[in-house]
Formats: sequence, C-alpha cells, structure tokens
Amino acid sequence: RPLSSTEQRRFWATEGSDSGSHRTMAPPEDPRPLSSTEKLALRQVEYYFSDESYPFDEYIKSKVEEGWIKLSEIASFPKMKTITEDHGVIASAMRGSDTVEVSDDGLKLKRKFPTPDADPDAPRTAYACGFQRDADKEKLEGVIKDWMGKHGTVQGVRALRDLTKGEDRELDGSAFVAFSSEGEAAKAAAANGAVFKGRKLTIYTMPDWFARLLKKRDAIKKKKEDTETRKKERKSSVAAKIPPGSVLSFAGLRDDTTREAIREAIKAHTDLPIKWIDYEKGQPEAFVRFESPDVAKTVLDALGDTLDVNTLDKKQKHQDDAAGDTTKKNATSEKRNNKDQEDDDDKKDQDDDDKKDDDKKDNDDEKADD
Repeated sequence: RPLSSTEQRRFWATEGSDSGSHRTMAPPEDPRPLSSTEKLALRQVEYYFSDESYPFDEYIKSKVEEGWIKLSEIASFPKMKTITEDHGVIASAMRGSDTVEVSDDGLKLKRKFPTPDADPDAPRTAYACGFQRDADKEKLEGVIKDWMGKHGTVQGVRALRDLTKGEDRELDGSAFVAFSSEGEAAKAAAANGAVFKGRKLTIYTMPDWFARLLKKRDAIKKKKEDTETRKKERKSSVAAKIPPGSVLSFAGLRDDTTREAIREAIKAHTDLPIKWIDYEKGQPEAFVRFESPDVAKTVLDALGDTLDVNTLDKKQKHQDDAAGDTTKKNATSEKRNNKDQEDDDDKKDQDDDDKKDDDKKDNDDEKADD
C-alpha cells in the first residue's frame, strides 16, 4: 500500500534517527516546480522558523499551540504581505520545505526539528561548516557524513540553507551532524580548523554553536542600541537649536506613507517651503520642520482640520477619532513590521559577519595551500 502524505513526512523525518530530530534523506521532489512567488514565500517562512531566528522570536512563540502556529498568523506579517496574501500559495510553497511542516488541512505550520536550545540530542550533535556548496542535498549530506564519520558513528546529517539571499535557499556547506555519543561529538569539535579539499572547516558542538550565536545576537543588539542612542543624542542636539513651534507633527499615518506623499499633502494647501521631513516609512507619525514658528503656524492654519497636526513644543490631544482607531488597528501590525525590520537587519549583520568569516577562511586556506 502506498504511504499517505502524512506517513511519507513521518518516514522521511525519522529515517536514520531514533528520536526523529535529524534527517538523513530528503523527501521525494514534487514534480511541479515552485513559482518565483512560492520560492520567496518558502524562504521567508523558513527564516521565521530557522535556528537563527525562531528561538529568539517571542512574538511567534507566543502564538504557538501544541507546536503549531496558524498559517494565517504568519501570512498577516507585513513582510509576508509584500510577497503574497494568498494563504493557498503559502501552504503550497511549504511543500518544498525540509525544515517546516504544513498540516494536512494547510492551515497550520510547525518546525520539523527541535530548536538547538531544546534539542535532547544537542550534546551528541556537532555543527560543521566550510564544506563545498552543492545544490544536491543528498550528495552534500553524504560528503559531510563520510568526513565526519572519522570521529565516530554518524547517525544523521541535516544540511543547512542560506536564507539571507533572495529566493535561492542555497545549501551553504554547513550541517548539523548527530553522533552516537556526546564524546564523539566532542571529538569532532576538537577537529575544528581542519582542512578538507583546500577549505578550512569550522566545527562546534551544538550547545557551543548556539552559545556563540546567542553571543553574536547580543553584540548585534548592543550595536543597534548604541546606534539608536547616538541618533537620539544627535536629534536632541539639533532640536535644541530649533526655534520652538517651528516643527509640526503629522499623526495617524498609514504604513505605506512616504516622505514625498507628506510633502505633496502639505503643498496641496500651501506653497510655504519645507526645510526637512523626519519620517521613516511604516511609522505612524512624521515631523516636518519649517523656517520659523510663524511659518509653521501659517501652515497649521492653512491645513485646518484636514490633517491631524500639532506643534512639537505644545503637544495636543488628537481630535480625529478615526485616526486614533487607525493607529490602534496598526499597533500589532507595526510591532510585527518592526520585528520584520529587525530580522532584515539581523540577516544583513549575519551576512556581513559571515562574509568576514569567509574572507578570513580564504586567507587561511591560501596559507594552508602554501
């Protein structure tokens, strides 16, 4: 009797491992290739559930019930909406995932493997990277298994993907390798720095790898906080030199509002010049600087009740209830949008750090070859 789709997923997820936390073979390929939109959706969802993101995403984890999260919740994220709002497309895309499972009814998603910080097999698992990239997952896992097998009995290999670039999801030559014992994993980690086919390998135990990841994320977070502190200090310095009353704030803005749209909205009511607009897309409020308090007041009078505005030095309670309702409705979306932006920043920072590591590896490889 042919296996059902559920039985197939269970078989491929557990083959070669008693606990089911490591994959040794890939599931059969769907004969229909994914569309460009499906590939982008697949990459984005896999990033949300990835080892580098999911363990630290308190928002997503707060929505999980018995391991599953509603697909509609993921689809509601602003980042996903820029790719597709069709839940069917997202569910269809996830059939190509080797790390995220979609429920039979296509309404829920979950990780196929425990997170590194909660994996019962973590002590006997090693992280290895530096192997040659290869589009053939089974072939790459075989190469890694053969080399790592020098250090013990390999019970499973799970090749990892680069989720930082476009829709490719390229296998980047790294993997989690499960051994039969903690001692064998430690022995493999002791080979850190070994050279394989001219490429320097990086090998850690899974707990060590995760601790390093956590340390790197903390460093990135501190860097962002320091940057924001400097920005606020600069703004405070500039604000101290601005005549009180010469800046107007525009509240209740939509997520898709742009600086140019704000400028055009003002110009529709007055030709008085604007010195600058302080606004980042997706934020609910913008600040517009004018030449003097008198000019700002003239603009305010010209706008009347058309827009929700108030001077910086004298904040006024918003009178437009509709604008207030819109702000409330956008609160959750804004929170997730900010999270998406943090994810993008983390990916970029991670990519930059990886590039530095690759450059260092290349230099070390050249020395090794010499």
